[in-house]
Amino acid sequence: MALDRVDRSVIEGKIDVIERNLDSLHEYKSVSEEDFLKSYKDIQAAKYSPPKPIEEACLDISAHIISSLGLERAESYRRCLKYSEKEELWTRNLLPSLPT
Repeated sequence: MALDRVDRSVIEGKIDVIERNLDSLHEYKSVSEEDFLKSYKDIQAAKYSPPKPIEEACLDISAHIISSLGLERAESYRRCLKYSEKEELWTRNLLPSLPT
C-alpha cells in the first residue's frame, strides 16, 4: 500500500479524538456499579457520548486512507467499511453493526 500520500496530521487528530473519548470512558471505572446504575445520565453518557465519536474517528481514518490511495469515494460509513475490508484496512467485519 502506498501510504506516503496519507496526511499524518489528519490521522493524529483522529487518534487524539479516540484517546480523549477513551479517557472519558475510563473515568467510569472508579464508580461502583450500584452508583453507576442509579444515574440515568451516566448510563446515557457512557453509552452514547464517547463510543460514537470513537467509531466516527476510526471510520474517518479509514476514509482518509481510502481517499489518499485514490480508491473509490465512500459516500457513507457503510461503504467506507466495505472498501476498507476489500483493501484489508480493517481486520474484523463491522458491517452488520452499521445502519444502511
